[in-house]
Amino acid sequence: MTSSWRTLLVAAALGLAVGYVLFASAQGPRAEPRLVTTRPDLPSDERETISLFRAVSPSVVFITTKQQQVDIFGREMGEVDVGSGSGFVWDDTGHIVTNFHVIRGASAATLSFGDDQTYRAELVGTAPEHDIAVLRIKP
Repeated sequence: MTSSWRTLLVAAALGLAVGYVLFASAQGPRAEPRLVTTRPDLPSDERETISLFRAVSPSVVFITTKQQQVDIFGREMGEVDVGSGSGFVWDDTGHIVTNFHVIRGASAATLSFGDDQTYRAELVGTAPEHDIAVLRIKP
């Protein structure tokens, strides 16, 4: 074996030894196990909040809006995403209440429910001065 190979082998062995020592010392002391105590029951107001959330969350919708884009010659170039927000189902006929700023300038809106169902929506009315808009699920 030549001297350069021997030097390389000694350097590699020394590097491994130093690396092992550094790694072993970096581990630190082991954590001592500790007894986990059970959590007390939630206060009644927290239980009521959880119950309310479970009851109404199916009526919350995520709204994405698109806007028709036109080029400088007035030709339609397609729709692009322009905004998003949330709303809630108002009644059994599919009316959705949201904020006006969510749908301002939109040419189309899509409603996504928590169960991954999506629907197209149509605009029913707005009250921009109150930042309110009403959509309806398209049949």
